[in-house]
Amino acid sequence: MLTLDFRTNNPRWGIRGIIFSDLCEYTKTLGFLSNIRHYKGHGDNSKYFNNSISIHVEHNNTDGAWDKECRIHYYKDENYLKRCLPDLYKASSAGLGTNITCRINSNKFINYLINNYRFSVYGNGINYIKDVYPNDGENYLDDNESNYNKLKFELKKFGLDDDTINTIMFFFELGWEELEIVGEEDI
Repeated sequence: MLTLDFRTNNPRWGIRGIIFSDLCEYTKTLGFLSNIRHYKGHGDNSKYFNNSISIHVEHNNTDGAWDKECRIHYYKDENYLKRCLPDLYKASSAGLGTNITCRINSNKFINYLINNYRFSVYGNGINYIKDVYPNDGENYLDDNESNYNKLKFELKKFGLDDDTINTIMFFFELGWEELEIVGEEDI
């Protein structure tokens, strides 16, 4: 099956990173991260999670750290992250500065997205921080190379039946478009 455990052993902090509780949470998170509108500066604010994240590769190793650090920065209310993407929330740590609510560090997961899905690193060799963005467009259902169709193909390789695959893929669509925002009283 697909990898759900993206934790690594950091010599300084111990076991850290993202572990997904199940395939549906993994798929929902992949759908969420595949939508460029969720990235700061790329959404129109018509949906709550537009402009809510950024992904970076920080070359901390140039300053003597053990390695580069791959991070997801989250900019909106932490309670919504906890409610809608709980596995990302569980892997989060305190934000930095005045506008980053929390950071999710996971070298293994972000490198997995870059190497196995359509995520690209932008920036030249002299940049300390490089940005990571998905390459899926709005017509991801029709694009044979999209993360949606790549994941669907992978699930078929495992011999899952169409009903099971469609149920799992519903979570990709949920993450992509319509993460349910519940009332404040439910958070």
